Amino acid sequence: PVFFEKLYELLDLNSFTAKHRSQFFELLDRVLSSSHLATYLVAAFAKKMARLALFSPPGTAMFAIVLISNLLKKHPTCLHLVHHATKIEEAAEKGELDESKDINVEKRSKLDAIKEASLRLALGPAAAKEAAAADEEPAAGAGRKRRRDEVTA
Repeated sequence: PVFFEKLYELLDLNSFTAKHRSQFFELLDRVLSSSHLATYLVAAFAKKMARLALFSPPGTAMFAIVLISNLLKKHPTCLHLVHHATKIEEAAEKGELDESKDINVEKRSKLDAIKEASLRLALGPAAAKEAAAADEEPAAGAGRKRRRDEVTA
């Protein structure tokens, strides 16, 4: 038990820039690849490596991403940390979401608009002009709003 605590303490930003980082990550992968480890322990290491990868140099971040990927493959019980849907998303997928009773419809529509605008910014000016031109075209129906899938078609 103390071994994993000390190993967790060793995993910091300095270990991502150390001279022998490849050997460190190789040994870390070997230690964490055991199927007898608790899920919370593996998840804690994966989460810390992901956080540290955000602040490390790109080449070193790739070590961490590959290691996290290997951990998730070896410990599939940790996948719920990555692929966790909310109750609202699950209800929407099943078709059980009743928007008339949902008080957060306005908030979600605003968030969808923000996501769409940020996606347009990320895609660049050409994609933003195409999307704006598609929004300005008259709808096929009598004054109805265009759906998102109609804009992309």
